[in-house]
Amino acid sequence: MANPKYKYTPELLAEAAADSLSIAGVLRYLGIPQSGGAHSHISRRLKHFGIDTSRFLGQAHSRGT
Repeated sequence: MANPKYKYTPELLAEAAADSLSIAGVLRYLGIPQSGGAHSHISRRLKHFGIDTSRFLGQAHSRGT
């Protein structure tokens, strides 16, 4: 049974992070509109649950293309 304490469970966030290359990708995966607040919230949740984001490229990944 899902933990009612969290809207986005650690398992769902880990799945979204594994399928994404950025926080914005996680938001798209979860169907969350992109805003500064949502970006910050999901970023904090990922850190809180210790979900690995080392493969994320960062905002400069497409600079110069």
